[in-house]
Amino acid sequence: MLAKYCDFTEELALARITKSEFNSKVVDWQRMIKSKMPKFYRMEAHLIFFNFYETEIIRRSIKEDMEAFYCSKIKNIMFATSAKVYPYQNQVVSVRIVLAKFSKILEEDIQEKDEIIAYKEELLKDPDAPVEEEKDSDEEEVKEGEDNGESENNQGDKKDGDTKDGDKKEPTKQLSNITVENK
Repeated sequence: MLAKYCDFTEELALARITKSEFNSKVVDWQRMIKSKMPKFYRMEAHLIFFNFYETEIIRRSIKEDMEAFYCSKIKNIMFATSAKVYPYQNQVVSVRIVLAKFSKILEEDIQEKDEIIAYKEELLKDPDAPVEEEKDSDEEEVKEGEDNGESENNQGDKKDGDTKDGDKKEPTKQLSNITVENK
């Protein structure tokens, strides 16, 4: 499910879809995410883009940039990750990674009285109940990955950050935020 967001952003970046089509797809995607989330939960996600696939640089970058995201003091957080590599000609790649965390919405964040009452009723049932994952077939995502040509390419003896000519390159990366609440 998270990989679909990677697909939308890649299509937008390649101008295969317009900004309005992208926004429409994102709204539909958010509805789908909400339908799978328990009531009074929030999904916070970050989409990270890299134009290379040197795993050590990507790992280090995520660790440095996302430390506050991972080190939350909220209880009962669940994390999800999805990554897609889009290979193009001449060893050009587009790597999109979605890091998401799901947590219960705090009572202070709920504004409407009806929702506060429903929230308290939900807490009375089982305040620390973990989120049950729905049985969902991942066959659809696997088939999509095969169609997009996801594969590992051999980098040979190149070191992290080296270009074909041996020059050091500055990695290109972008970070964007996504929040979905199910109240």
